[in-house]
Amino acid sequence: MNRIAISTLALVVLASPASASVVISNAATKHMSCSGGVCTPTAKNSVLNAGDLETLLASGDVTVNTGTGAVSIAVNAPVTWASTSRLTLNASNVISIRAAVVVEGTGAMTLAPSGAGLSFYPGGSIAFWDNSSSLVISGHSYTLVSDITTLASDVQANPAGFYALAKDYDASGDSFGAAAVSTALTGTFEGLGHTISNFSINNTDEFQVGLFSEIDGTARDLTMSGGDITCAGSGVGAQGVGLLVGENKGAVKGISVSGTIDCDSGRDIGGVAGDNTAPGIISNAISAVNIPQSHAHSAGGLVGVNTGTIQKSSASGDIVGDPGGGLVGTTSGTITDSRATGSVLNAAAAYSGGLAGIANGTILRCSASGNVTVKTYAGGLVGLASSLTIDSSFASGAATSANAAGGLVGWAGSGLMLVNSYARGTATGTIRKVQGIGGLIGVSNAAQSVATSYSTGAPSGAKNVGGSVGAVVGSVAVTDVYWDLDTSGISDPSKGVGNSANYPGITGLTTAQFQSGLPSGFDPSVWAESPSINNGYPYLIANPPQ
Repeated sequence: MNRIAISTLALVVLASPASASVVISNAATKHMSCSGGVCTPTAKNSVLNAGDLETLLASGDVTVNTGTGAVSIAVNAPVTWASTSRLTLNASNVISIRAAVVVEGTGAMTLAPSGAGLSFYPGGSIAFWDNSSSLVISGHSYTLVSDITTLASDVQANPAGFYALAKDYDASGDSFGAAAVSTALTGTFEGLGHTISNFSINNTDEFQVGLFSEIDGTARDLTMSGGDITCAGSGVGAQGVGLLVGENKGAVKGISVSGTIDCDSGRDIGGVAGDNTAPGIISNAISAVNIPQSHAHSAGGLVGVNTGTIQKSSASGDIVGDPGGGLVGTTSGTITDSRATGSVLNAAAAYSGGLAGIANGTILRCSASGNVTVKTYAGGLVGLASSLTIDSSFASGAATSANAAGGLVGWAGSGLMLVNSYARGTATGTIRKVQGIGGLIGVSNAAQSVATSYSTGAPSGAKNVGGSVGAVVGSVAVTDVYWDLDTSGISDPSKGVGNSANYPGITGLTTAQFQSGLPSGFDPSVWAESPSINNGYPYLIANPPQ
């Protein structure tokens, strides 16, 4: 299966199975009692040999239970059977699929994890040779489909149904000019760890464009590899464009996408979803989608416009948008435990950032490492921030703009609350009338609060260059904010703010001082230091550098 390589973030999210598990593997069966088609653990940690399981399935139905302290089931070795037998995995916690399970013939499978505790890992999938086979997950019977056209027809007939992709699918023979599944999905689509490759939509100018037009239910556990969407030429263009879905209002989980979305005149363009609209949730998603055009409004590596929730997700594609963001173009929702590594570039654009172009709402435990180069207002993390809380986050990419640039935030408007965060990248202004260039914030333009944060990059520009903030316009409450006197090139301790000498709450420290202990005011339950982590500078315990 051609599954996208999982990111470091996702490896943290998808941690190893709980130690109290029933593990189906190639090791010898141990601490398992199998009788009458029922296998039950006799100890907290138990092993069921995959070959032994296949032998049992050849002669009848088999149920694998948890118990005796073992609460999860992990399938770590391939399991295949050709009989009509049903395999039931019944776990009081999570079922994790880490290898290929193949149901040949008309065999059947039941997965009964607690809650939504079903996870597919790279290399893990469940395949069915016969679409008439039975699949039951958490008490729901699923209709098996093997191609997109059938899926679209089934969803149109019953939008609230439960559907599962039976095997990998190559969509190169399909031709779509709009969303492949044009009926809003209110039920569930389960990808079963499979890949749809070479999915494409050509020359579209529609709204809600993607594999699905709209998800109001659930879509999960699917890889889309080598996807490609192109939009019609100039004019209003397509709106709400993502490889998986045009607009998500439901739950998207465990999705990986790669490819290109080329929409010169579109808006709300994202690798996974064009729009993630409240109460929509996207979690454990990985995007490697490039968005190369220069006039796409609100373009992001994962989502174009977010008013919902994004968590435990990452994006690595290079983005050209206005505004553009490595993860989201525009957000007024919540983003947690996510990161972006791609570059953001648009010589004609304003308000772009390594994570988000324009941001309100909440950004918590996030990071960005891509370089940002735009016409005005570039930020290593956020281009324009207002009515926004940034907590426990950092940026390491360079931010370059003709107007205002900051290592973390380019332009900070009213209502920014920045705490426990840092910037390691440089900020550069390229014209004489630059408004502000700062190691942490380019321009602070209204009432804000900035605390327990620092920067180490070297800001540069014609005027209003500060170690921490380029220019302050209005009221900013600053507490325990620092910049590096050595690496910044700003050794004058009065120049924490470019347009206001000796601004209270901002202090310059030497590199040695940074690396010799936490700065005053930094909470040791939040921050830590190690010579081998973050070049010896303070790092966030809950959000360490990758």
